[in-house]
Formats: sequence, structure tokens, C-alpha cells
Amino acid sequence: MGRLHNLSSGRTVYCTENGTGPALLCLHGLGGGSYFFSSLADSLANSFRTVAVDLPGCGFSPSSASGFSFEDCGEVLDELIKESLGGGVTILGHSMGAIIGLMLASGKSASVARLIFVGGLPEPIPEARKRLGERAREVRERGMQGIGDVTMPIVFSKASLQKIPDKVAMYHRLLELNDPVMYADAAEALSRASARDLVSRVAVPCLAITGTEDHYAPPAYVQEFVKQLPGRVEYCELKDIGHMPFFETPETFEGIVRQFLSS
Repeated sequence: MGRLHNLSSGRTVYCTENGTGPALLCLHGLGGGSYFFSSLADSLANSFRTVAVDLPGCGFSPSSASGFSFEDCGEVLDELIKESLGGGVTILGHSMGAIIGLMLASGKSASVARLIFVGGLPEPIPEARKRLGERAREVRERGMQGIGDVTMPIVFSKASLQKIPDKVAMYHRLLELNDPVMYADAAEALSRASARDLVSRVAVPCLAITGTEDHYAPPAYVQEFVKQLPGRVEYCELKDIGHMPFFETPETFEGIVRQFLSS
């Protein structure tokens, strides 16, 4: 079930929670929300407590007075972990959420035991930085209408566009419901973001999942990234899958995550 969670600092963040057991904190990517992980939460409900958030300024979570920033996301989530999740939490970060996961795992106070990167890199590749900057400018000028048409062929594989048109249409609709100001702010922040300097400080076990048609986290870039992580790392590459494996191949995705969490 979803609810607004009040933190001791006075900040509020929207969370959906399902299941019992060790905590799995799920962080969505640009334009997404906690709904990305509803199927995963149901799949893990008997063994894990899945807490998915709408990042500050996204979905049902209010924004800070200064607008979207990675630093603000890190502060809110660190507070959430300390007050509600405790030690031994696993963070699953999709795309933009992977950068925030690296920030949390490299901090001195966050009790992060494991990290899962889904279509994630410590910073956007050059082509993605360019796309994000252009998209931020376009949204500021024209709003969210039409952004779904541009985004779908980039985030879904060619095969998925044909096989799961219902899920593609759902994401298209929900993406364009984003607040244009907050979406543009987040896209611009992501276009400049980097957690590359933090990678060597993350020694917890990690799992990296990407698709062969992921245009934001291509396999070659993810493979290079995981080589730099000092701890135990598992790498999984999904054939004919794009940037949204939890929608494109949910059963396979959930099985990979469950195996890592249970190992």
C-alpha cells in the first residue's frame, strides 16, 4: 500500500510497501515512480520487504523549495533509511536511481548492505547527456505532450514495442502526466550528474542488470563500470531488452533479483 511518510526533519516522501523480511529500497529513474516496482514487490512479498519511493518532486512526493536535486534525494532517503528501514538494506536503483544508490552506499551513515543497478551507470553516457539536456529545454518550452512519443523507442527494445504494447502505452501515458517543471529540472540535473568519484568507495556486493538494447546503459559501458567496483559483483545481460526490464521481461527480471537477494 502507498502512503505519505513523514520524516523527523519535516520532509515528506511517498512510499509503497509490500512484504516482510529484509528491506529492499527501490529508486526509480527519470519520469518514473514507485509503480515501476509493483510486480517485483508482489513477487518478493513472502521473503522481502519492498519499499518503493517516489523521489522528491516526483509522483506523489512533494518537492523541496529549491526544486529537484540529487543531494536533496540523498538526504531524504538517508533519513528514511535511518528512521524506517534500519541496517542491512538493499538498494535497487533504476537508471537515475542507480546514481542515488551509489551516493547512499558511499556515505558514512547509510546502512546499505547491497546494491542492484538496473540500466544504471555512475553518470550518463555522452549521447544520453545530450538527449537529456535537449529534452529539458523542450519540456520547458512545450510541456510534456509528445515526450512519450520520443521516449518510447529509446527506453523499450524493438521487440518489446511489438510484444507488450499495453505496457508501452501505460508508461507513455504516465510519463506525460509528470509535472513539466519538475521533470525538466530532474532531466537537467541528470544531464550534469556524476557519481564516478564514489565508485571506488562502494565495497558492498553488487548486481548490475542491463539489456542488449539499452541506449542509456549499453552493455559495454556497464561492463566497464562494474570492473571498477571493489566488492563482489554479478553482471546480467538480457537479450533483446531495453531500458525497462521490469516491464519488458518481468518474470526473468524478478528471478534474477530474487536469486541475488537470496545468495
